[in-house]
Amino acid sequence: MQKYQLEINNIFVEKGKLNIEATAKFEINPLATVPKIRLLFCGQGQTRRFPLPVQECTKEDGICTAKAQYSYNLYYLFYEQTLTEPAVLTFDLAYGADEYEAVEFTIKSFDNEHLKIDGNHVVIDDKIKYHKQHFGLQDLTKRSTYTITLKKPIVKLLNIYYKKYWKMPVKMNRVTFISGRRSELTGNEKFVYDKLNDTKGIDFQFLMFSSAKGHYNIENIKRFFELYTTSRVVIVDDYFRMLNIVPKKDDVKLFQLWHACGAFKTFGFTRIGKDGGPRQWAKNHRMYDYAVVSSKNIAKHYAEGFGIPDNCVLPSGVPRTDIFCDSEYKAKVQTAFYEKHPQLRGKKIILFAPTFRGKGQMSAYYPTDKFNPNEICTALGEDYAIIIKLHPFCKEKYEIDESLRDRIIDLSEADELNDLLFVTDLLITDYSSVVFEASLLDIPMLFYAFDLDEYIENRDFYYDFKEFIPGKTVATQDELITALRNKDFESEKVENFKHKFFDDIDGKSSQRVADKIISLLNLEN
Repeated sequence: MQKYQLEINNIFVEKGKLNIEATAKFEINPLATVPKIRLLFCGQGQTRRFPLPVQECTKEDGICTAKAQYSYNLYYLFYEQTLTEPAVLTFDLAYGADEYEAVEFTIKSFDNEHLKIDGNHVVIDDKIKYHKQHFGLQDLTKRSTYTITLKKPIVKLLNIYYKKYWKMPVKMNRVTFISGRRSELTGNEKFVYDKLNDTKGIDFQFLMFSSAKGHYNIENIKRFFELYTTSRVVIVDDYFRMLNIVPKKDDVKLFQLWHACGAFKTFGFTRIGKDGGPRQWAKNHRMYDYAVVSSKNIAKHYAEGFGIPDNCVLPSGVPRTDIFCDSEYKAKVQTAFYEKHPQLRGKKIILFAPTFRGKGQMSAYYPTDKFNPNEICTALGEDYAIIIKLHPFCKEKYEIDESLRDRIIDLSEADELNDLLFVTDLLITDYSSVVFEASLLDIPMLFYAFDLDEYIENRDFYYDFKEFIPGKTVATQDELITALRNKDFESEKVENFKHKFFDDIDGKSSQRVADKIISLLNLEN
């Protein structure tokens, strides 16, 4: 067979929804898992990307077959903007390391009234009657819908109160930094601020808190309303729920400096149709004017995850990665580390930095029984030391043998993860995005993925895990120890990985973002 076959079993419009059923077939790739089908809509001078969720995947007779279907509400396709001209739909496919754009397809059945086929495009008519989302009694069994329904009167009251702020003029020299995950300026925001701070005439404002309850604090809400309506540029570093409550002025430009590099675990609208994923009508992320990412290769995944047009993704590089090109900073961090931990000087340092399991901050955990640092350190001998760095959401603690406490240290609640990479000789992780930062320092990596199939089913990745990662995969602690003893890391994969996910490794990402922000300001006011 050819590299792929895509068959559209049925595509039709009903009650303002575009319903699609499709089947994709590939020759089986033993390293690949489930094929991905993605949709690209072009219309209104914009683009929107959505996944077509795979419902069933079978592998037999050398063929991998994926069956997918979904119903897209056309009213929410371009963020509550109805079509005034026909929209064009194309299909993209991915299986393993292979990706195909605007693929050819065969079609069994389609709605001749609202759709027409033009080569490998589906043209959607603009004379469709649209339907907003309405909730019925059956929806109240779903927690997210139940919460939204209960909060609706509160949101309406807040919008009434917001109107008095809406009348306030935008200050064209005002730049506001907002964070609901950090109470002080750090990470990407700090790097951009440091570059902007050299420019005279900018009116800097800040709203920062680290408690989830901060979103419900009256003073924070009032402060947010004021800054969101009067700032020319607003900068956030993660999901910020207040953005979903009220509309944004056209003159206000919203930057998302997402905390992670590269494109690894799926997030946002890429998770449509999956347990815990958003509904298509959700406002989360869709108001960003610019989302900063590390490379052109991954821009489409962020456009899909955030539900924003392709041209709103800015592949300038991630600001906080600039430190990996700063030799003075590296020397400073190394000196400070060994002054604090002199017993580790001269040791081969293994950094164990996995991500959490669970659905979020409240349920996060790591199964500590799967990784025994005492056993590993003993097996490797005196030349090695282990630093443990669990995800900040995890509260588990390891019990370290008394005899090994000079070679195993738990820094889960201390030290910046990126700083620890400067003293790391080998990284052991699983599905953490720290792999991108580690690649910038050419650090060998081992991927301890004992629950890979389960993780793919529940969370999934933008790329097939085993073909994507820059190192060797192991599934048990015995395999992990064997790989460590044999120095079997498959580290030759790191170089290609690095250049796929970083366009410019020059230490100037912060400046590129700052330059974009400055171009939007009027500093004469």
